[in-house]
Amino acid sequence: MNITEHTMEAEEIGEKFLRRETVVIAASSADKKALENACGEAEASGRIPLLKVADASDIAKVRFMRPDALLLSDEGAAKGETDEIIPIILREFVDWKCSFVYQASRPCPFTDNLVRDEGFWGVLRGNAFSPAASGAAGESRRGFWTKLFRRRRYTRPLVKIGGIKRSQDANLASGLGTDIIGFELSSGAENIIGLINSLPETESAMVVSVPEGGEDLYKIAAELLEQGKIDAVEFDGKCPEDHCSSLAGSAFYRKRTASSYDDVKAMGYYGEARAMLDPFTASAEEASSGLIYGYVDDVFRNLWLSGGIGCHNVKNIVKKFRPELVEASECLNGADGGKDPQLMRAFFKEVLYAK
Repeated sequence: MNITEHTMEAEEIGEKFLRRETVVIAASSADKKALENACGEAEASGRIPLLKVADASDIAKVRFMRPDALLLSDEGAAKGETDEIIPIILREFVDWKCSFVYQASRPCPFTDNLVRDEGFWGVLRGNAFSPAASGAAGESRRGFWTKLFRRRRYTRPLVKIGGIKRSQDANLASGLGTDIIGFELSSGAENIIGLINSLPETESAMVVSVPEGGEDLYKIAAELLEQGKIDAVEFDGKCPEDHCSSLAGSAFYRKRTASSYDDVKAMGYYGEARAMLDPFTASAEEASSGLIYGYVDDVFRNLWLSGGIGCHNVKNIVKKFRPELVEASECLNGADGGKDPQLMRAFFKEVLYAK
């Protein structure tokens, strides 16, 4: 097989997928020689070989071929488990110029938006390939989820500091390595908008939270997102999925207070990649454990935890539940209502030494 040394433009590959039969070749099921032979046989028969990679070792296996395209699936390690973020994480292991097809295991409007917003060529469901929206594919298109998960570390969970009201608090949060800086849109939204507009660019993701039913605030959040002032919207409550998608595409997640197992199960019907679980406000930490473990076991979502988390308990929470993300907000406030710098620094030390 002649190894292609150049990378075709996304439009050219997209047209080829639509015009010619494509054969999916799983990298995990063959060695290098077998993969090369399979690709050669496909091309000789007039079909397009599309290599499917499941993990970093698969990407290392196909690196010598430097394919123009890879198929990245949202299927997790456990049977029946899906994670919409897996293709985004896998993409970061590719160190050559390449374009990507997202393999979705189920129909979901969120996934279509994710494919568009995060720069995939298109989405493959079963045997049906759908190209991304015109002009969406490419390295320049990287949205909220790529920005956030490029910050993922194995030494600590992702951290969100919420309820930011002052520029000095936002700057300190960014300097400490906060992954999401959160602002609340409620009464006094004008002040928060002014604050967001005044802040310098940061590598941290900027997210605004809007309360349930705040139609005017939904529109403000959508405008901030469209202007590039923020990276995502946190919908607090039971905002319908189609409403979330119409306002924010894939750049959103929902935050829900869970005081019963029914609340936990309801979160399993959400289509987005992540949801923020807040089980600590309605009950003590020990009483919340069953809700948290039920969420992880039944909903198949990586754990984002919020509610009453601060310096006093974050180490125990991280050790016990191994969350992917933790949020601290009110517990880091000082007497003046802003964030206490000493508490913020102490919080990050507790998080760092929790594992």
